[in-house]
Amino acid sequence: MSNQKYNEFRREYGEESVGLITGDRVINENANILVVTTEVLRNIIHEDHERVEDIKYIILDEIHYINNESRGTVWEEVIIFKPKNARIIGLSATIPNIQELSGWISFIHQEKVRRIYYSERIVPQKHYYFDKKLKKASYKDIVKSYLVIQNSSNDGLYKNSHIDFIRYAVGADILPVLCFVFSRKQCEEKAVELSGKFDLLDKHEKQVVERLIKNYEQEFEELKKSYSWNKLKSVLVNGIGFHHAGLLPIIKQFMEELFENKLCRVLYVTETFAVGINHPVKTVFFDNLRKYDGKTFRNLYGSEYLQMAGRAGRRGIDTFGLVFVLADYKAVEHADLLNIEKIEVEPVKSQFNLSYNVVLNLVRKYSDEEIRTFFSKSFANYQHKLKIEENAKKLKALEKKIKELGDEAYIKDCFVKDVDRCPIFYNQNKKKAGNVSVNVI
Repeated sequence: MSNQKYNEFRREYGEESVGLITGDRVINENANILVVTTEVLRNIIHEDHERVEDIKYIILDEIHYINNESRGTVWEEVIIFKPKNARIIGLSATIPNIQELSGWISFIHQEKVRRIYYSERIVPQKHYYFDKKLKKASYKDIVKSYLVIQNSSNDGLYKNSHIDFIRYAVGADILPVLCFVFSRKQCEEKAVELSGKFDLLDKHEKQVVERLIKNYEQEFEELKKSYSWNKLKSVLVNGIGFHHAGLLPIIKQFMEELFENKLCRVLYVTETFAVGINHPVKTVFFDNLRKYDGKTFRNLYGSEYLQMAGRAGRRGIDTFGLVFVLADYKAVEHADLLNIEKIEVEPVKSQFNLSYNVVLNLVRKYSDEEIRTFFSKSFANYQHKLKIEENAKKLKALEKKIKELGDEAYIKDCFVKDVDRCPIFYNQNKKKAGNVSVNVI
């Protein structure tokens, strides 16, 4: 994403006006417009606060990443410690509790925060399951099909594959397709498998791709030693590619440019491709809706699914984008099939945690009072205070209701009336116990 934005801004505003600072590259770091990763900005704010004093705007693309378990804390630090005169512009398509997030920013900086909200997509989308026999299918279609298969006398459940879907996509003329696969290894393997069955480029396009590959290898001679590059070359000539975080940055950059120039018809990617990289397509395809999150295998969250599905639909080209999920009858059998027709985005929550890096930065750079202030300004603390206020209102309403109904009337309809955790029942027993005299011999 950083490289893409840098190239876009450089073309728009001129090479001298734009710089880039990431973990891999540093270009023109004193430019008026800087494209940086959130971690880099956080470190600059902590290490060299004077350097950021003149910043007027901080644009946080995908600001909902504050919800990310491993990186969310970094986003909170940037928002809390931002220069006093800098204004934050947050961009996101997946924040249902936007009022809560903007309320927090307004509270900690005592600034008015404006919310600009669009309820409809510029390019509408249609979501389907894909079954090689049914083609486009709804959730009910898949469940019904499963029941029919189970009650029939055939060979049992059959499997759908990404090959089946691409065959359908070619025939239905809905390329290019972005295929999400939640494994780097499978990302490459599926691209190679598809390349053995389909050739999606014409003669002229093949020549263009071969020439671009040759020129790139002349510019970066070390690429020829890369196993991933050689594997990628073998599928690119057929209009197929793969992209994941394990590839060298120069390989990912080449793949992105090729895809942008419409010389790749089917691209297998992992989840990282959906975060910020702006390459919309006609069709998005999910090979699976389960992923390994570092701890366990689980279904995608609504926000994850919609973030990736959001790449379907090209402005000014498509009247609507298409999203397909490969039907998995084993998931139906285990009652674990995600209903994409009812998916909703989860509220953004603070992922604030005290990592070693956070603690060391705070202790080294700030006073005890500033550290206490930092904790009080965290999004986690703000959400906790809102929860306390909400519970206090509920308690007050219940107390009012109890007062209106009277203890006995309230107890009559209470489902915990005969257990000690009911405060009324407990207090009544306590009163009875207080009136009982006990003689100890």
